[in-house]
Amino acid sequence: MKHEVAAPGVRRLKFWMVDRTVVLQRLVIDTGGLGPTYLGPPESRRVDRGVTR
Repeated sequence: MKHEVAAPGVRRLKFWMVDRTVVLQRLVIDTGGLGPTYLGPPESRRVDRGVTR
């Protein structure tokens, strides 16, 4: 699914469990400059509540 945001600002992305057998494995947020790839971009660092891990 692709969604483009027309104006800058704070956004909230929500996910609901509809089926417990479905798993969200990857979420790609392109802020510009992401080229097309077969497997997607490499994994980036994880930021959890403002703490980079």
